[in-house]
Formats: sequence, structure tokens, C-alpha cells
Amino acid sequence: MPSDVLLGLLPGEGVGPTLIEHCRQVAERLARISGEEVQCSTGPSLEGGLSPQLVAWMRDVFARGGSVLSGPGGGRYVYDLRRQLGLVYKLNPVRGFKALGTESVDVLVVRHTGGGPFQAREQRQGPLLELSCTYDLAELKQVAAAADLWAQQRSCRLTLALKPHGQPGVAALWREALADVRSSWEVKECDWVAYQLVKQPQSYDVVVAGDDIGDLLSDLGGLAMGGRGLTFGACFNRDQHGVYQTNHGAAWELAGRDVANPVGQLSSLALLLRLSAGRPVWADALETALEATLGRVRTPDLADPALPVVSCSGWIAHLLQELA
Repeated sequence: MPSDVLLGLLPGEGVGPTLIEHCRQVAERLARISGEEVQCSTGPSLEGGLSPQLVAWMRDVFARGGSVLSGPGGGRYVYDLRRQLGLVYKLNPVRGFKALGTESVDVLVVRHTGGGPFQAREQRQGPLLELSCTYDLAELKQVAAAADLWAQQRSCRLTLALKPHGQPGVAALWREALADVRSSWEVKECDWVAYQLVKQPQSYDVVVAGDDIGDLLSDLGGLAMGGRGLTFGACFNRDQHGVYQTNHGAAWELAGRDVANPVGQLSSLALLLRLSAGRPVWADALETALEATLGRVRTPDLADPALPVVSCSGWIAHLLQELA
């Protein structure tokens, strides 16, 4: 185990810089409590999109054994990032909180991010726009293997969500990929999975899907969790280097107002500490503090008549008290 933790912090846009700065404070508090060190490397601005300098910075963080915690970014940022860094799958935990009455929600969405419509090539000829995209069987097998590994660590239940009749070729490729790693799984129409994810999320445990379907399921999962500001996830490449961030966007309308919900970004940090930094004790402490703080105070988006509503920085102050 390395003697310290290297965090690549990418501020992002909108509410991102504020949330990432709060994550820095929390990471430093966790390190201080444990008697260890955390090194924070701050990345370039996202202004103008995914620059060569930004990609080079991320690769350097990976080469030094670190992981990237990214604030939200707009435009093509996340899609171009996946292509540039070879990020082929994404984990989106849909996990509730006891303080919000959603503790029974615990689903993991595993998405293929290396191909599909979000990576399509576009060619326009007059009034016609032609899209072409690819699905790589080797990549789907990697996604399937990751989903199967997580299912083994949980309940062993794995659901493939797709449109088998609308996209029969894609469905056949997914079935082939899954057959290479496990003998049994259930196949469900993605429409039904979306409905059940909101109505009865306990129906599922690990759901594997393409990027477009998985994106919708993950965002719908925010309803089951209690709010979009709680959503989070991480993308990984073939070498298991990860970029961790929230599912919500830059929320420009909230920038500078100190009212954003920091829970999703902090949950991304906890996931990074657990999966990439080898610090499960830090992750446990942070997740316990998140739950306790939600039970004491709320940001405006999660207002509860029985609890005080505080600013984002006020919420973080309560969280840091829990970590004292």
C-alpha cells in the first residue's frame, strides 16, 4: 500500500469548483485522522472543453498511481473523455439513505461507455443526418466481467437491460458477451426496468446496460435515492484507472449561491477511496458521516420541515464535525 493517497482534483464547471474544494477539505480531514497524507493535484480548467493539457494531466495522475475526482462538465466533456482515456465502463450505484427513508434502495448499474450512440460518428447530407456507432465484443465482455464480479460480491443477481427487438444485433452481442462470463442472468426490456427502478427498486441488484440505456436508468435511480444531487459514479479503463464524478450536471443556475447539494460529489470521493485508493476505512468513515449529517441538517433541495436547512458550506461544516 502506498504511503499516501494521490487525488487528481478537476474543478469542472458551474457548482463543480465549490464541490471539489469541499472534497479536498474532507479528504485532508480523513487523512489527518488516520495519520496519513493525501496529495492533491489540481487539473487545468475545463473552459473550452477537453484540452490536450487536461488529458495529459489525467494520464500523469494515473501513471503516478492516483485517481481523478472530477467536478461536472458540460458539452461533450464526459463523452470525449471516455474516448480519449479508453474509459470503457461506468459504475453507477443507486443507493439510498436511512435519513431520507430510502435505505432499502441498493442497485448497481454497470454501463458500457466505450461505444454506442454517445460515441456515434455523425455525417450530414442536406436534410439527412446519418449516425454510425460500434459495439466492440471485447469491450462488452469486459463490462460483463465487471458486472458479474460485482454480482458475485452482492446477491449474484444480474439483469441485462436492453431493447431485444428494437436492436436485435446489439442484444445478440450482449448475450454473447455475458455467456462468456456466466451461465445465467435475466434479460429485461429496459422500459420495464426503468418503471420498476422507480416503483420497486428492490426488484434489481446489478443491472448491466449500454451507455444510453444505463444513463437513463442511473438518472431515474436518483428519484429512488431521494434526489439527483445524490447521484454519483465512476468510469474505468482497461487498466482499472478511474475518473469519479457526480451524475448531475454543472447546475450553472446554482453556481456561486452556496446552495448546491454536495452529497453526490462526496459519495464519488468515498467510492474513489474504497475502489482505487485502497482506503476502505476512510470510505466507511465518510459514508457514516454523510448519513449522520443528512439526519441533522439539509440543503435546500432536500428540505425537511423537521430539520434545519443550511447552505452547502454550512452542511460541510456539520460533516466535518462528524469526522472530528
